[in-house]
Amino acid sequence: MAIINDINVAKETEFALDALRKTLEEKVSQRTDELKQVNQSLSRAYQEKSKSEQELQNKELELRTILTNANEAYICMDAEGYITAWNKQAEHTFGWLEQEAIGQKLEKLIIPLELRHAHQSGMSRYLQEKNSRVVGSRIELEALRKDGIRIPVELQVNALEINGQVLFTSFLRDITERKQLENLLKSEARNDPLTGLANRRILEELLPVAFQNAKSHQTYLALVFIDLDGFKLINDTYGHQAGDQLLREVANRINRCTRTSDTVVRYAGDEFVIVLENLKNKEDTNRISANIQKMIAEPVQIGDQQLNITLSIGIAYYGGLQPQQIEPLELIRRADKAMYTAKKNGKNGTVIID
Repeated sequence: MAIINDINVAKETEFALDALRKTLEEKVSQRTDELKQVNQSLSRAYQEKSKSEQELQNKELELRTILTNANEAYICMDAEGYITAWNKQAEHTFGWLEQEAIGQKLEKLIIPLELRHAHQSGMSRYLQEKNSRVVGSRIELEALRKDGIRIPVELQVNALEINGQVLFTSFLRDITERKQLENLLKSEARNDPLTGLANRRILEELLPVAFQNAKSHQTYLALVFIDLDGFKLINDTYGHQAGDQLLREVANRINRCTRTSDTVVRYAGDEFVIVLENLKNKEDTNRISANIQKMIAEPVQIGDQQLNITLSIGIAYYGGLQPQQIEPLELIRRADKAMYTAKKNGKNGTVIID
């Protein structure tokens, strides 16, 4: 009996061990599968992380390439004003190489002396209050090149906060050509392109002010209306180019006969107007008119032709102790009428309307 019992115990033990082995194998297999899944997940995560890092590196490289080769100067500085980025266009615009600019204070490189305080206070105000009229706005101001020459620039400043650190980024564009064009257009709007004299627009703006000055100071204002005698014949005979050259020469001669305080205007075609202000007496106008007639009487060399020209001049006055109640345009009409009277009287003369 004892032997049979031992055999049964042995079998039960064997069955138990077998069951335990199977259970362990199942758990090991299950754990292995779990580890495989975890490993696969980690592998995928690593691959995705590597891919994301590579994509981030590619994006950073792409952004750096774009900024480096941008058509506008790109400058970045930290909260203390030290330059941390300086692209190729910044080198071209301001003359400082990247290795020269990095680590330098922006104000010392490109900001004019009189603007440095505003630059510093603007940065401080933004850092303290997160408020600045410059940050986020597009403005125009002057900047310095390495050679000391000032240039007009258009810029936009933005502030970024990365890992608790504030960076100021700027895109700047040299607008010298645009400003030159704007000044040219302004000049053409107010000056005669042929002679460089003031045009009718200037005259219309000037006369009301001159009227008020004459009235306030009890001085005389004279308007001298000048027309070239026989200009149409000269133009038809020698051509428009010769006519233009003659007009330029006449304008120069008239200018040389006037004071710096006087205004000479090309009114239309071959007509000129002089505004004489602050005259103590009317006789001063006679002297200027005589000088003009004398200067114009000298022959004018146009190409291989020597031309003799004369002027018809009309003069009208405003002001004095008891100025007449007339409008500026009426003074022009009076001087124009006096000029035509001079033409009717045989040209090459002066007629004055008091």
